[in-house]
Amino acid sequence: MTDLLFVHTDDKLTDLCSTKLSQYFQVHRAIDGLSAVRKVRRHKPKIVISEYDLPLLSGRALVKFVRSYPPTTSSVFIFFSKQEFVPEALNLGANAWLATTSSSPQLLIDHVLHYV
Repeated sequence: MTDLLFVHTDDKLTDLCSTKLSQYFQVHRAIDGLSAVRKVRRHKPKIVISEYDLPLLSGRALVKFVRSYPPTTSSVFIFFSKQEFVPEALNLGANAWLATTSSSPQLLIDHVLHYV
């Protein structure tokens, strides 16, 4: 099963999305940027879904790490954030941006499955 890392500070959203995504992927969870880096090193996920504003290490720094870490340079990275679209995110190496306010967990799954 493909490893996926879901990084978000909203527990309810994380539970809901992780449950749905676990039907298709081996889901690992993190609530801040530093623990996300540790999980990237440990699990080498093929897909990373992350909030943009994270405590301890920003989503910007996380996508840069994922893109520079040899086992994950080609991993899919999707920002799933309550924040409005930040064009710079795509320049940093993100594949996509989905707003949590206008996206359902099913839309997220459909989007992720598009990349697999």
